[in-house]
Amino acid sequence: MNHVDGTTLTYGHPPPAQPPAAATGYQCAWLEKQSRCGEWFPTLAELVVHLGEIHEACGTANKPLVCQWDIGGSPCNAKFRRDNFKRHIQTHFGIADVCEDCGKSYSRPDTLKKHVKKYHPRQ
Repeated sequence: MNHVDGTTLTYGHPPPAQPPAAATGYQCAWLEKQSRCGEWFPTLAELVVHLGEIHEACGTANKPLVCQWDIGGSPCNAKFRRDNFKRHIQTHFGIADVCEDCGKSYSRPDTLKKHVKKYHPRQ
């Protein structure tokens, strides 16, 4: 997975300004009572565990999760199924899979794979 610095949009908003994740880790920007968490984690997986355990950001099978990630002082409010949570959080860090042939970025590996198959078929 490649990190795309500042080029990936998150629901129409640029990703929040954060240091490159590979060098410093991942900072939690979950809003609780209009206050940003701010805790740091060395890996994205540890951040996702923190979000589920501390902020109870896990959703249920019947109720979608509503993202409370701080995007400039207000929550993201994107709704999605709990199995898409980690993938959604990656968008807030500008993490994307990038096509090696044309440079187009995708937040999901399966959409990159479809793109490559359609536009850059291997002979």
